[in-house]
Amino acid sequence: MQLVLAGEKYLPSSILSDLSDGLVGGGDGDSRMAGGFGNEGDFGRLTPREREVLALLSEGRPNKDIARHLDLREITVKYHLKNIYRKLNVSNRAQAVKMALEDMARTGTL
Repeated sequence: MQLVLAGEKYLPSSILSDLSDGLVGGGDGDSRMAGGFGNEGDFGRLTPREREVLALLSEGRPNKDIARHLDLREITVKYHLKNIYRKLNVSNRAQAVKMALEDMARTGTL
């Protein structure tokens, strides 16, 4: 709690343990995340704005804060998130953040 109050980011231990599990590869070369969602190449389908939203989401920011930071309405952020989830083949923000963090660890950028 003290770290969050000091401005640090918090990630639940379940996400961190999933990150340490890494990728599980299928026999056909189609790499999937340990949770069975998303493909490695899906980040190339994101628009620059969707990448910005995902980067801020990965910092643990709520929709309202993302909207303020990008000078958008909150409904627009929700629209971008819906598109991000669809393009990454995930169903929630935790899965999207997990994929983003793994991609950043692998490539150094989002």
